[in-house]
Amino acid sequence: MDRKLNLKKGDKCIMAIVEMSNASRRVNMRLENIKEWTWEVEVVSVGRKYITVKRNSYEYKFDMENNYYEKSIYSPDYILYQNIKEIYEEKEAEAINDYIGSKIGQYGKPRLSLDKLKRIKNIIDEN
Repeated sequence: MDRKLNLKKGDKCIMAIVEMSNASRRVNMRLENIKEWTWEVEVVSVGRKYITVKRNSYEYKFDMENNYYEKSIYSPDYILYQNIKEIYEEKEAEAINDYIGSKIGQYGKPRLSLDKLKRIKNIIDEN
């Protein structure tokens, strides 16, 4: 998923913990407690490749060419979002994708009728 955030110096955006990152081990990454793993941060600078944001007194760099993941030589702990709505939409898309996967079935025979599978195929082929 390639994203383009429209951020400039002084803008507010959301910094969130990346699921399955080292930082996520200490927190329950459910939408019910989204305030525990997201923070509103201020954009300090926007360069050609990186965006720098400030949370409290600490600054974080995010790579614009890597879907706004934190710049790190290891696994990034944080990711930037334009707003909180973007996180909810991403989580909803993941839930729908998981639901469809569970209904279609990943192994063995499909759990849906041929007619339903053809309709799903037609919807997918629209894009």
